[in-house]
Order: sequence, then structure tokens, then C-alpha cells
Amino acid sequence: ELCALRVEDVDLAGALVRVRQSVWHGKIQTVKSLKGNREFAISPELAKHLREYLKTWRPNQLNLLFATQNGTPWDANLLRKRKFHPLLKRLGIPRCGFHAFRHGNSTLLDQLHVPMKLRQERLGHSDARVTMGYTHLVGEDDRKLAAQLGKLLSVAPKLKATGLVPAAQSPWIQ
Repeated sequence: ELCALRVEDVDLAGALVRVRQSVWHGKIQTVKSLKGNREFAISPELAKHLREYLKTWRPNQLNLLFATQNGTPWDANLLRKRKFHPLLKRLGIPRCGFHAFRHGNSTLLDQLHVPMKLRQERLGHSDARVTMGYTHLVGEDDRKLAAQLGKLLSVAPKLKATGLVPAAQSPWIQ
């Protein structure tokens, strides 16, 4: 989708991006589904960065935000092989594809407790199960949950002591 982004798809004043098309093997096409056509907010930092980028942007026939020197769409496969994988190697990061950014985005949205509907909209998914399939557990999540459960359940002895909750009716209170 990034490879097919046109200048007019970016609203810097409103800090919005509109996804209307994608690129497959260097050819522009429609997005995979109706939900793939979407609009979402971008951060003020990204809007500022894009403003600076547009000062050096070279117009092309398709008005693509990112294009080859010939003005054609980037081919994501070539970009991944020629630029992304060498960068990952230099940084000591295991090799992956661009799809990892979608998984990372979904996981970060989960960490921020973003409502599922908003996650689906941003990722262009119509099915929440697909969105959840993109979401990965972060090791610290389990520890945070255990600490929260500990705090929640530690009030149980206090309730028992007050007589508000009889022990016989609450098997989780010991």
C-alpha cells in the first residue's frame, strides 16, 4: 500500500492518509477488499517528516509519493531484497518482510488497549479474528497481568474479614 500512495492521498493539514490502491509486482491495483479502502490519522511527527520529504519530492506521471527514478511504483519485493534485508543485517535484526510491520502495528495497538474496531479500521480488516492473528504477546504482558490479578485478588482476605463475603460462598477466597 505504501508503494502505491499518491501525494493526494496524504492530507498533511488534517494529518490523514487515505489508502485507495496497492502495488503487486510493480503494478498498481485496487486494494484486496472493500475494507482495504480506508483513511486513518497519522502522528504530527510523521506529518512533519512528510512535509520535509515533499520539499525534495520529484513529481512523476502517477503522482506517487514514493517512486523509482523512472517514476514507476516501487516493487516491494525488490525494495525488500535490495534495501530492507541489508539494513536488517547491518542492524543485527533477524530477516523478515514488510508484513512484519503490520504485525508490529497490531501488537502495539493491542499494547495501547486500542478498541478492536479501530484496530480493524487501521489495518483494513473486516474480521476481528484476522486482526487478532496479527497480534502477538509481549513477554511482559503475562507479568503485568499476574501483578494486576494479585492486586485484585489481594482484597479478598479483607472482604472475608469484614464478613461481607462469607468464605463458604467464595471458593476463591482462602
